Amino acid sequence: MFRLFCGKTTAGRGNLLSAVVCNISELLWFTRGLFSSVLLAASVSLSAQKSATITLHADQGTQVIPKEIYGQFAEHLGTCIYGGLWVDATFLITAPLDESIFESRFFSIKNNVHSNALVCKYRWAVNFVYASKNSDIMKHIRNLFCAFWEQNKRSINYLLIDYCFEYEAINNRIFTQLLEDMPFTNEHSHDIRIHFNDAFDPQKWSEWLSNTNLFKLTYKGKLKSKTSDGQITNYGYLLHNF
Repeated sequence: MFRLFCGKTTAGRGNLLSAVVCNISELLWFTRGLFSSVLLAASVSLSAQKSATITLHADQGTQVIPKEIYGQFAEHLGTCIYGGLWVDATFLITAPLDESIFESRFFSIKNNVHSNALVCKYRWAVNFVYASKNSDIMKHIRNLFCAFWEQNKRSINYLLIDYCFEYEAINNRIFTQLLEDMPFTNEHSHDIRIHFNDAFDPQKWSEWLSNTNLFKLTYKGKLKSKTSDGQITNYGYLLHNF
């Protein structure tokens, strides 16, 4: 069972999401975004089960989420996880998750450095994070995130949550070591998104799928199912085959 509270979770390897406990009155302004993430989290384990149940307990909320968070809401909810798996709603998962993920203390997508422009430098990806039960690391990151919003009404950066992870890595040697020991995985995680509107190439897909099963996609931008000369694009292939 995976129980997600606005402030606390317990997790195992069964249903990835069986209960979401929040103060609904505080969340109505973000219902659409919440459910998109919740439904994906529930769907991750569909390879091992045929159905998933989501139960809302509006009377059991433990945290009030400030309305000023706006677009940072999903990141806030992700850092409320003291144990369990957080998956962004725009992920394409093409194969069952490796069981070793659930045996680790912390796991995220780690790639070889493609660019130093990002705060994370590809050491983690906040859109896909697993932490063991009652993780002190996630508690620290969440507390830092909440402390910022207690004194500010606007984010200093879209990647604010990455700065919280970076702060934890700088000040927590255990977390730093976990990041160093974490294996490199899913090197092609962004390639489908980057090449959405390119003509479909089966050899490229074979290359991408050879060592990647977690693909970060997007709904932003003008997505085309066919090229100007009528060839099916990677986006078009995705629509018809997944």
